[in-house]
Amino acid sequence: MERGLSLSHIAVIAASPLDTAAMLEAGCALALVDAGYEACRAADAVFPARAEGGLQEALAFVLAACDWAGAPVAHDPSPGAQQQGFPARVR
Repeated sequence: MERGLSLSHIAVIAASPLDTAAMLEAGCALALVDAGYEACRAADAVFPARAEGGLQEALAFVLAACDWAGAPVAHDPSPGAQQQGFPARVR
């Protein structure tokens, strides 16, 4: 918010069940398996557990989807959103 971005322009990686609420407000919702069933079910993409390198995979995913001009690629949950940079689901 300090940078003038709304939550719809933020990617959140849920690493525990406590992160689920923030993840649900984000434009790109990612989850590690450690985050639990609800977070994984609601996530746009799910990655392995942190101990298995899931956090690194999720961060690499976010960086690959970013516009290097400094802003994340727009995420649109509507049909065809895969063309916006974030896949609808990755399992």
